Amino acid sequence: MTDVAVITTGGTIGSLRGSEQIAIDEGSAVLNHRLTAMAEEVGVPVRIMPAANRESSEFEAEDWMIFADVIERCIGEGHDSIVLTHGTDTLHFTAAFLAVLFRDSPVKICLTGAFYPPNHEASDADANMRAALRAAASDSLRPGVYAAFHDADCDGIGVIPATDLVPPRFDEAHFRQLYADLPHVTNAVAQAQSIFTKIDWAKLPRDITSDGLKRAKSQVATALLFPGIDMRIYDSLPTGGALLIEGYHSGTASSARTETSLLALHERRSDLVLAICSVPSPNVPIPYAGSKRLKDAGVLVYRDLPLHLLLVAQMIGTGQGLTAREALAAFDAYLI
Repeated sequence: MTDVAVITTGGTIGSLRGSEQIAIDEGSAVLNHRLTAMAEEVGVPVRIMPAANRESSEFEAEDWMIFADVIERCIGEGHDSIVLTHGTDTLHFTAAFLAVLFRDSPVKICLTGAFYPPNHEASDADANMRAALRAAASDSLRPGVYAAFHDADCDGIGVIPATDLVPPRFDEAHFRQLYADLPHVTNAVAQAQSIFTKIDWAKLPRDITSDGLKRAKSQVATALLFPGIDMRIYDSLPTGGALLIEGYHSGTASSARTETSLLALHERRSDLVLAICSVPSPNVPIPYAGSKRLKDAGVLVYRDLPLHLLLVAQMIGTGQGLTAREALAAFDAYLI
């Protein structure tokens, strides 16, 4: 069996619980010991390769390229099964970025993390690591980028295509009870297929650089709406930039015509691309009138897309010199 390359980046799975805080295990000794033990337990030979050792909340966009470069090195050395350990706070951003870069590569890349550190009494670190190693080594898993965690309902391995991964929300179980038609994207290994089938991947460039991502950061902003937010604060965005907005739960945003409104910003700064996500079609099959008014004014309003997919595409495209609108063209099929 070919060794599974395990790339470590820190995060909770690489942290330790102390008396007053959870902090990164600076020497990574505990993580490396547990990785070796888990690999022996599931019968998967591994090669451990450190790429970083920080909390994922500290990662910058250009750090994504560090992970990508280590993955490229692993591929060049003959590895076709890769596990990347990562903090859960920003795992979905890294996963989406890697999904773009390695979408046609004949390798399996499984990201995993933990909600509790290895020395916590309720730790999920070992179970998630076993699941990721088993998934990466499985002949049933197609080449691609995934998140893999322990899931008792899927023979111990829950696999989520990287594009489908979303951050956990407050009281997720209760939310899903209220909205029973939401898709459950955790799959057994053989059924791990993305629900995002309308992305035009050819419009997403892949020859991105760390410097390009660093430049793009000044051109792209995100916003979480709250009632009465004064959109004039985004007048500081540079010419040709983009503002990506996470709308309210039904994908709406205010379409009022006041001096502080989104529409006023759009009219005042016609050079900016304003995009709102996401109208959830399972529960809002027909968009609200406010969303239609925003669309008719020229604001991009998307259905069924998480914000981080738009952000990663925007960063990649902007970093490669595309206009803000060109950077989002891959998702045009999701516009209302």
